[in-house]
Amino acid sequence: MTILRTTKQWSRPSQRHRLEDLTREEQGRVRAALVFLSRRFGSWEALAKVMGVKVGTASYSGGQNSKPSAGIALRAARVAGVPLEDILSGAFPPAGA
Repeated sequence: MTILRTTKQWSRPSQRHRLEDLTREEQGRVRAALVFLSRRFGSWEALAKVMGVKVGTASYSGGQNSKPSAGIALRAARVAGVPLEDILSGAFPPAGA
């Protein structure tokens, strides 16, 4: 029988260094959709409530320097009533809206 003589501690990789879910172009399209939806619903607070996220999450994800996740994109698509592909491709919001 083998006896373990040294201790080994395992840890999970940090969440800070995760790969981005979306490309930069897709992130920009999600931000545009979030800004459009916030105006349609009247405020970031109203949009956040409908999306089921905190107000800070919704408003930060729509900010210029943010990196919205695929989960936020999916929630935005559900709220808008459009397929996720429309948001990621830029088909939503409609041009000129």
